[in-house]
Amino acid sequence: MNDPIQILTLADANYFLGLRVTALSMAIFAKDPSRLVFNVIDGGIQESQQQDLERRLQEVHPQIQVRFIQPAEKWFQDFPAYKGNKLTYSRLFLPDIFPDMGKILFCDSDTLWLAPVEDLWSLMQKDDAIVAVKDPMDATRESENSWFEQNGLEPPGEAYFCAAIAMLNLKWMRAHRVIERAGVFVAAYPDLRFADQTIMNHLMRGHVCDMPTYLHTISRTEHRGSLDLPRTLHYAGELPWVRTTRSGTISDMEMIWHHFSDLAIYGKQGASLAQLYPRHQIWLKRFIFKLNAIPGIRCVFQFLGQKVLRLNDASLEKLLYVNPIERSAIKKVFKTIETTTDRRCKLSPRIQLTSD
Repeated sequence: MNDPIQILTLADANYFLGLRVTALSMAIFAKDPSRLVFNVIDGGIQESQQQDLERRLQEVHPQIQVRFIQPAEKWFQDFPAYKGNKLTYSRLFLPDIFPDMGKILFCDSDTLWLAPVEDLWSLMQKDDAIVAVKDPMDATRESENSWFEQNGLEPPGEAYFCAAIAMLNLKWMRAHRVIERAGVFVAAYPDLRFADQTIMNHLMRGHVCDMPTYLHTISRTEHRGSLDLPRTLHYAGELPWVRTTRSGTISDMEMIWHHFSDLAIYGKQGASLAQLYPRHQIWLKRFIFKLNAIPGIRCVFQFLGQKVLRLNDASLEKLLYVNPIERSAIKKVFKTIETTTDRRCKLSPRIQLTSD
């Protein structure tokens, strides 16, 4: 079937660069980009940024549609802020926002799609509330299960899912009054750990279709060594487009993100990272990342971070995070990005791989 593939994502001006890579990678790696309809819940994206995204997507294929949706304050008035805003709760209101839509593909705007979006679109069955991957982060699962137990609720256990990339069944959500029940839930339990993800794990229990992990891989948890494709990478906690200070390194996974950005946005190798750091800082951050992969060196960094540099936990985690990929595997991923982007350029001669 050639029905439109409805995609939803959320972003504000601070996440625009992530949104642009997310949307462009979905379009370039799609089997048929003409089917894509991007619905963006707009948390403050500038008009010039909106125009830039729409132009670039329609250069991939002129039939790609982009819609920017202004959130209504009434959606969130009874919900607690999460990381400073309430935009994430938009997912709970999708049955009303799109009253004639049966399903929608949601993804965070910090993802890189090196897999066809059609692979996920085809997975949902009529009795599924959601298609999502079991959350691979042990700390998140433990925190959430503890929260459920403390509040006298049955914990999800190992079935706890991450909703950062998901297929949502809007028909199921309407039939099970998710909007109404979410309001009741948050009124009873306002100290949510993970906002609407906590709510969905409670309300959708027993109606979850497991997503293949290649369609949602947390970049920080990717195994060392090879990186098989196709794959969708979720840069939770990394945000490659944000400049880091002091202890920050540049991981192999971040290099993959920037390589795609080089090709699809700037048309020049190294241009994406050059927006953040001078050349000597790039070299130093990469050197520390590679050095930290050597046995024994990690312990030295840990000592320095705790005793000498006095870094906080987040900075120390960034310094100590080691996830090297074999050089041959990196080259293979880079080549796939290059050939796929080049093929899409030939299919869509409107694409101009140059920066504005």
